[in-house]
Amino acid sequence: MKTSAYYHIIILSVIFSSTIYSQSDSWFLLPDGLGISNQLEYSYNIDNKIEIFENWLTLDYSKNIFGAGLRFEAFQPNDPDPSISRGKVRYADIAYKYFTVDIGDIEKGISITAGNFYELFGRGMILKSYEDRNIRIDNNLLGVKVKANYLGFSLSALTGSAANSVNERKDILHAADLSYNGFDFIKLGTTFASNKPEIETIARTTLGSFRIQPSYWNFDGYAEYAFKSNKDVQSQVFNNDEWKIGEAFYGSLNFLLRCLFNCR
Repeated sequence: MKTSAYYHIIILSVIFSSTIYSQSDSWFLLPDGLGISNQLEYSYNIDNKIEIFENWLTLDYSKNIFGAGLRFEAFQPNDPDPSISRGKVRYADIAYKYFTVDIGDIEKGISITAGNFYELFGRGMILKSYEDRNIRIDNNLLGVKVKANYLGFSLSALTGSAANSVNERKDILHAADLSYNGFDFIKLGTTFASNKPEIETIARTTLGSFRIQPSYWNFDGYAEYAFKSNKDVQSQVFNNDEWKIGEAFYGSLNFLLRCLFNCR
């Protein structure tokens, strides 16, 4: 198999923020609360003689309890690999936009986000929505997300849709995560998610998990059990003998050694 070679000509990242530059030492001062960043990449496939242009322009603004932002993406053209381009072959549009309201503080407060957003529940066994431009992954959700904190309890609830391989949002995801951080030595949490297919006659896929995160001295542990159910699969494959169609377990144990040599 012949490997394609890419020659990167330009990789440019520019970030402006009102918190970085002060009025005394900056030739350009952004309004308070405004942040601007731009990442541009131009590459050329020597073997196939194909040029690739990718650009991400992000603007974020916050004022008091309100925040908003958008990301303008341009791929003209994009990487020819369908797993990378994902329906954005020749594309230029606002692909990410949001509006958020934060009321209260980290101990007692609520946050509401409408538009595009990312979310991670636990270690990501049930839900991991994130962006990684190095490997061209962006599975953001488009919908509404609510987060609330009160007396050690943290609740996250959302509804949204992720883009598929051809950049279409069809299936709808409903998910919620509840955790308790009131103890110093242990954290508890549970997650529930349900995927609603585009076709009404197809059964929903439901996922759930329970997790525990103990901490003692220099040891930190994590354990999570997850299960998956779907009525169509339960009846057609398992003849309704099983209440779940899959399960998983994740565990880890970390030891922190604070000092090795010449400790004072």
